[in-house]
Amino acid sequence: MVDFQQSAMNSRHDPSVILILRDRLLSDAIVSNPSLTRQVSVLGVVTELREGLDLLARSAPTLLLVDEMNFATGFRLLAEALPIRMRETKLVLFADHLTDAQLELAINGSVSGLVSHRDSVDELITALLRAYDGAMPISLAIGDRIARHARTGKLQAIRRSNLGHFSDRQLEVLVHLAEGKRVREIADLTNLTEKAVESHKYRLMNRLGIHDRVELCRWAIREGLIGA
Repeated sequence: MVDFQQSAMNSRHDPSVILILRDRLLSDAIVSNPSLTRQVSVLGVVTELREGLDLLARSAPTLLLVDEMNFATGFRLLAEALPIRMRETKLVLFADHLTDAQLELAINGSVSGLVSHRDSVDELITALLRAYDGAMPISLAIGDRIARHARTGKLQAIRRSNLGHFSDRQLEVLVHLAEGKRVREIADLTNLTEKAVESHKYRLMNRLGIHDRVELCRWAIREGLIGA
């Protein structure tokens, strides 16, 4: 875990956390860890962002731990809610499957720490405590995606190209998907079975960490595969 110091002072409140995680096994593992319960009060565990924000408004935790899916689908809600409570609440975010654009959004926004699903539970707890203390912990597992700008010194996401990971056939299917074509239509155009197209679709989107067609379209535009 790497720490980047922030200007924010330590919260005057004792550390407390709300977990907004869709992976129940992960949230159970975190809250059952004695190291957490000795140092941090768990105010709630929910799976959906809106539930978490409702709980945030009622309980004013010092920390939020949020997964990628909830951030990707609700970053606008977070952007509206957190500045009101930013002196009290710090956002720690799982970042493994964020796209480059989403990672930049998190860094430039109100995120106070970036963690990985590859981190141990003890490492996650340590990251929460470091964020609470005013550092910006960044997991070593995603450190190669973050750098400091040479001139400004600000953190920034390192843009990556994922194109080299895919075969020509996979890219062909990806482009058709990004253009909004249906699976049956793609099967006819590529001489593949619908089952094969569905398989390509699942593997492509899983590898990219993308969860819907709109996000896939944005990614394809950014990579120059389709026009804006």
